[in-house]
Amino acid sequence: PLRVSLRQHCPVPGDQQRMGSCVGWAVGYGALTLMRAQRLGLNDPSKITQMANSAAFVYNQIRLQSDDCSAGAYIEDALALLKTKGDCLENSFNYKKVDCNTNPGPMPSAEALQYRIQDFAAVFNTQEVPKSKISKACKVLATQTPLVVGIAVTPDFWEIKPGTQLWDPAEDVPPSSHHALVLVGYDNVEKQFEFMNSFGASWGRNGFIRMKYNDFARLCK
Repeated sequence: PLRVSLRQHCPVPGDQQRMGSCVGWAVGYGALTLMRAQRLGLNDPSKITQMANSAAFVYNQIRLQSDDCSAGAYIEDALALLKTKGDCLENSFNYKKVDCNTNPGPMPSAEALQYRIQDFAAVFNTQEVPKSKISKACKVLATQTPLVVGIAVTPDFWEIKPGTQLWDPAEDVPPSSHHALVLVGYDNVEKQFEFMNSFGASWGRNGFIRMKYNDFARLCK
C-alpha cells in the first residue's frame, strides 16, 4: 500500500519523565498494547489506554544498571522478557505509582503470564544498507505489524515543540544519545515514517512524530 498506519490502535502516549525507560514504553506499553488492540478491534485511544500493558514491569527488570534509574536497557532483553514472563497491565504495575527499583510482586507477575508473546525477530542488522532498511521496515508495517526501533537522536529531538509533525535532524549535528520508539506507519508519497514516542501527549503531534526515510536509514540501527 502507498500508506500504512497503525496509529488507530495505539494508546495515548505516556511520559517516561527523567527515567531511561524508553525501551519499556516502546516494547510493553507501546507495541504489545497496540497488537492486543488490533486483535480486539479497538481504535478508541482512551479504551486502549485503559487496557495498556506496563512500561515499568519491563523496564524495572531489565535496566542495565540496577542502581541508576536513568540507565537504559536493550530492546532484545525486553522482548525476551515478554516471551518468558510476559507483561502485566499498566493499571496493575503503574509507572507513576511504583519506584523504578521496585520489582513486581506475585500478582502482577501472574497476570503478566497472560500477555506473553510467541516470538520476536530482527528486521535488519546494524550493517544493513540504507535502502534495504527502508524497504524492510515498510514490508513489515504492510503486514500490520509494529516495529520497535532504536534510533540515534540529536539534541533537538528532546526539545520538539507541541504540534510539530516532522523531526528534521541536521546531518552535520552528531547524535547525543539513543532512544527506543515504536514505528507505527509509513507514507510512500511523503517518504516518511511515523513513530509513537514516550514523552507524553504534549510532545510533537499528540505524542507522535514523523521522520524522513533517509534520516531513518541514517540514524536507525
